Amino acid sequence: MLRSGHPFGVSIKAKGTDLQHLWSRVNEVANERQQALQGAIQVHKFDQDADETLGWLEEKEAHQVALEGEDISRADLPALKQLMSKYDEFMRGVTAVEKQVNDLSREAERLMSLYPDTQEHLVVRKMGMEEQLKDVISTANKYYEKLQQMRNLQSYFQEHRDLIMWIKRLQHAITSETLPNDVDGCKTLMLRHAEYQAEISGRQPAVDEFIRKGNNMITAQHVLSSEISGKIKQLETAVDLLKDIWKERLVLYEENLDLQQWKRDAHITDAWLTEKEDMLKEDWRKVEDVDDADNKIRNFDDFLITLEAQGEKFDSLKRLTLLEKAYSQQRKKESERIRAEKGKNESRNDSIKTFEKQNKLQDRRKERERRMTQEVSLLKPSPSYTEEVYASHTLPHPRRGTEPVPCIRTSSFESKEAPSTPSRQATLSVSDGSSAEAERMLKTSGSMLSVDETPTMQRIGSTRRTPKFTTRRSNSLKKIKTRDDFGPIDMHGHLDRKQDLQGGGKKATIRTWKRYYTILCGQLLCFFKDEDSFLENSAASAPVNILNAECDACPEYMKKKNTFRLKIQDGSEYLFSCNDDDKMLEWVLKIRFHANLAPAQQLRSFDKGESPPMYSPPPRPGEILRRHTTDLVSSVEVNALSSVPYEPRTYEKPSTITGNHCKFSELEFSTFSKKKI
Repeated sequence: MLRSGHPFGVSIKAKGTDLQHLWSRVNEVANERQQALQGAIQVHKFDQDADETLGWLEEKEAHQVALEGEDISRADLPALKQLMSKYDEFMRGVTAVEKQVNDLSREAERLMSLYPDTQEHLVVRKMGMEEQLKDVISTANKYYEKLQQMRNLQSYFQEHRDLIMWIKRLQHAITSETLPNDVDGCKTLMLRHAEYQAEISGRQPAVDEFIRKGNNMITAQHVLSSEISGKIKQLETAVDLLKDIWKERLVLYEENLDLQQWKRDAHITDAWLTEKEDMLKEDWRKVEDVDDADNKIRNFDDFLITLEAQGEKFDSLKRLTLLEKAYSQQRKKESERIRAEKGKNESRNDSIKTFEKQNKLQDRRKERERRMTQEVSLLKPSPSYTEEVYASHTLPHPRRGTEPVPCIRTSSFESKEAPSTPSRQATLSVSDGSSAEAERMLKTSGSMLSVDETPTMQRIGSTRRTPKFTTRRSNSLKKIKTRDDFGPIDMHGHLDRKQDLQGGGKKATIRTWKRYYTILCGQLLCFFKDEDSFLENSAASAPVNILNAECDACPEYMKKKNTFRLKIQDGSEYLFSCNDDDKMLEWVLKIRFHANLAPAQQLRSFDKGESPPMYSPPPRPGEILRRHTTDLVSSVEVNALSSVPYEPRTYEKPSTITGNHCKFSELEFSTFSKKKI
């Protein structure tokens, strides 16, 4: 159409040009598409091979986990060899997979150079295979090292077993030898015993090498260091025992050889003596001629020469053999051991006797202290005592040739008599070295005795322990605790207690009767195990606050007599049981009295003018009577006591002692005195 001159030739030419450009572009896109498809095929083929390789690696890893799951700590050498063969087979498979991974890595690098757009994808796949392969190989190497260690360890243990078996075999060979009865047999045995020593010396390097290896493994902190250490100690002990047995056998063989040599020499000497004795028994008087006589004389001279030569052999037979020397040394050691044991037994017996003597002395000392406590307890005056009775109970009898001791007059008795001179003073003479004791007695008695001026007192009784002294200028003395140190106590004694209800009115979980030494101090009921625990301030139970509490006798309670009930504010209820009805009534009255007081007045006494209860025991030494039960003696005037020592006397109790509201019969007095002691 262009050649024919078509009127639209220009447009046709333009269209042809456009069509050629479009065709070339289509061909280029098709070629590119073909190349991309070919590259995608290669990449997908790489991915398939990579997935297959990763599958193989996962199988190897699972196989590896199965191998590691087997316990090789108790495996012996044959089992370890089987595990090593399994490991070699496993590593051959890992080597093939490693080769495949290397080929795929090179293929990935080629594809990345041809198709740069696939670099990120190929790098990820390549690194995944390589990392998993590294994990498998590193784990396999660790497992191989572990197998190597266990194989070396089992080889080490096998070497230990071989050495122990050799020691036992050689020990059996040494100890199974019998003692020969001739000198030649003894010498042969000595040679054989020397061969045993040579064998021990030949094995010593192996033993030293075994110990060195074990110490190296222990230094490297092997997992089985404790077992290795035990094997080393066992081997060292066995080797030392073997050497000791060899030495003991050597001594025994030497003693036996010496004994057999002595027996041989003795046998030879005895045979020679027997032969010569037969010659001496011949009749020398039967001589035929002179030549025969000369011959016999020469023979006798030869016999004398030979006998003199045999003197050394005779002397050698007189010596002690090695066996006799060893026996003598053994007897000497045994006698020394027996003498040492006898000395130990004697020293032990002496120690026991000394200890028993000290115990007896301590018991006697305690008995003296108990008697002194009993005597001093009678030194306390009571308002119910008369002047004469008090003096007879507190003052000792004068010795013969001394002036009688004047009676002590209390303020209660002085009020009934004519008033004395105001300048009258009590003078007490104190013996040398006893001032501290007198001050202690005055201090422990509290306000029991009061004088116008500072008194001094003569030491009473010669049975009291010698007082201690000090060169210091301070006169501080240790104070003995009494009930007055704990504040005013209105009531005390042993009570049986049972808790019925807890706080809030709940039933108590533990409702058993328990006996306590009970103290009523203000608005508190305190409970102790005994009076000593009270003085030591060691409570046995928590105290009970009786503020606004209700306390009534409980005659309806039939299980225990003389019972009263205490209800406190928090809803708790307690049952208390006394020994008799009078005690129960006094406890109820005093608890009610203190429960109704205001807290600021809780220390107020029940009745200052009331006498002590009937059941109150005699006071302890140095202890004052309670101020709320009786008035104490305000002053005591004491005349000068004789400084001459005196002997203690036995005090006699009055048959009946009467007071304001208190009456002690002789039986009650002795009972309370025993309890106090």
